[in-house]
Amino acid sequence: MPSADIRIGYARCSTLGQGLDSQLDALSKHGIPHDKILSEKISTCVRVRPGSRRR
Repeated sequence: MPSADIRIGYARCSTLGQGLDSQLDALSKHGIPHDKILSEKISTCVRVRPGSRRR
């Protein structure tokens, strides 16, 4: 068991017109490091997802 607190974050929006900024800011305020935040802009209708990308 690791002794450190391990946190990751996930931010997502489903349209190109929506922004991730408010979600990314909230995750950062909760102590999630930028290199541990996964984000994506993709519709829920898409069946084949290219995978999450790191911020």
